Amino acid sequence: MTHSILIVLIIVFQMIIAVRDSVKDIPKETYYILRCLGTSKWREFKEITLPASLSSILSSIRIALG
Repeated sequence: MTHSILIVLIIVFQMIIAVRDSVKDIPKETYYILRCLGTSKWREFKEITLPASLSSILSSIRIALG
């Protein structure tokens, strides 16, 4: 029981760091067009952030699962 909790914690933090780094690598200029159009933060996330970081999310899941 204790070992599985430790494994989950390690995997979760590894994924969080990988996703955080991929989101930080998105150029700020990418968001300018949507902000000029007055879109919401949710739409920015859905249209730019999620697609740009999806490859990193999937890669970190694949590496974490072994």
